[in-house]
Amino acid sequence: MQDLVTVELRNVHDMEGTYDYIISIGMLEHISDFDDLYEKTARALNPGGQALMHSIYSESWFYKSDRWFLKYIFPYGACPNFSSNMRCFRKYFNVVEPKKMPYLSYPKTLDAWFANFCKAEPQIRELLQQKSKVKDVEFAIRTFKHYLAIASVSLSFAGFVGHTLVKEPRI
Repeated sequence: MQDLVTVELRNVHDMEGTYDYIISIGMLEHISDFDDLYEKTARALNPGGQALMHSIYSESWFYKSDRWFLKYIFPYGACPNFSSNMRCFRKYFNVVEPKKMPYLSYPKTLDAWFANFCKAEPQIRELLQQKSKVKDVEFAIRTFKHYLAIASVSLSFAGFVGHTLVKEPRI
């Protein structure tokens, strides 16, 4: 498949050229200008091209990020509002196909990551001590465990993971 597929990791604001497929996984939580992203995506798709945007969404109209998350995990992060994103997608694409992942699928994934992290904690601690620039290894481990636990609980009660396939740019 190497002769058929080119993978580029790049900043969306620096997107140049045109593509048959654009895939974004877990990026929407880290940007604030969806209008710019979707317009650039529409302009970058070749005729017949498609884009898939995968994200955690909020159904709340107003979502305020948790201060701890903003400080230690996702600076400037937020959970994008599903309805407003769908309106923005429809501004730039004729075909917008949103799909919600099965309820609790991502919290179950986070729970499995937590369990695996806890099992491998001695090895992780050793790697952090030997090969990373982390100054406080215990704090880093507690922070990541806290993140996994809080994210699982949060997604169990508010928000969901979904993806949206968009086609036929209006531009």
